[in-house]
Amino acid sequence: MIDCAVEFWFPRVLAGPAGVALWALASFFNGIGHTRITLLLMGSVAVVNAALNRVFIFKLGLGVAGAAWASGAAQLFGVCLALALFLSAPIEREYHSHRQWRPRARELGAVFALGVPMELPVAVDPVGLALFQAMPSALDAISGAATQIVMMLTCIAYMPSVGA
Repeated sequence: MIDCAVEFWFPRVLAGPAGVALWALASFFNGIGHTRITLLLMGSVAVVNAALNRVFIFKLGLGVAGAAWASGAAQLFGVCLALALFLSAPIEREYHSHRQWRPRARELGAVFALGVPMELPVAVDPVGLALFQAMPSALDAISGAATQIVMMLTCIAYMPSVGA
């Protein structure tokens, strides 16, 4: 059963940078007041994730790992879509987003000084969840599945508080 947890969490942790990039781009659109773009973006990611789940899990026969690979691929799709929207003409004209491409060490340092302490617990969360999921999964498949269901229901309760 631990093998199932490892099969699932390795691709999820590997796709972590795509999730962070998607979160950052969605936060940009939220920050400028274009929440409809964020809704469109996240809705598209959810639809692509559902379609890729079918392909990766059943057609390619990857099982549990397929669900994780599908989620990572859907997040990568979301990053590409968000970048296309970020660089689109209306956003570019209104917010001059191309002017932010030159890195400035002082401003970048300020972003890291503020952002790393705030986001480190969120970034460590998947690793802790993987370790927690491995414990009941070691008992039997039913315990692992029940724990996963409870974890997803818990996400409904706490993820809105962190803006996800």
